[in-house]
Amino acid sequence: MEFTTSYCPNPQCTHYGQRGFGAHLVHRGADRGIPRLLCTRCESTFSARQGTAYVGVRAEEPNDTIARRALAEGNSLRGTGRIVEIDKDTVCDWLDRAGRHCRAVTTSLFDTLHITECQVDELWSFVRKKEAHLTVAEKVLAL
Repeated sequence: MEFTTSYCPNPQCTHYGQRGFGAHLVHRGADRGIPRLLCTRCESTFSARQGTAYVGVRAEEPNDTIARRALAEGNSLRGTGRIVEIDKDTVCDWLDRAGRHCRAVTTSLFDTLHITECQVDELWSFVRKKEAHLTVAEKVLAL
C-alpha cells in the first residue's frame, strides 16, 4: 500500500490534511491486516485506507482491485463476483463506494480548477450541424 498521500483526518490536529508519512505519520500496527497510522502531533490513530476508495472495505486490496478492474472492463456484477469469489451484492457495494469516492475526488478537483481558456470546437460543430437543418425562415429568425 502506498502511504505518500496519507494525512491526519482529525480536524482538530495542527497537521490536518497535510501529507507527511515519515514526518508526522508513523506505522501503528494493523487491524485485520490493514495497516494503521499514528499522527505524532495529535496522537490519533486511523486506518491507512482513510480518505481512499478502499475505506470500509474489509477484503484484501488485490481482490477489491481485481473486482473494480473487471467491472471497468464491462463484466457483469455476477461474473465479477464469481471471479473474486464473493457475493454479487458485495460487488455492488464496492462499485457504489468507488463511484461515491470518484465523485468526491472529481468535485474537489473541479472546485479548485482555475480555467483561463476553454476550447469548444466540438460544441461549435454540433451547433453548425443543427443550423444546417434549419429552414430559411428559421435562419432569419435566429439572427
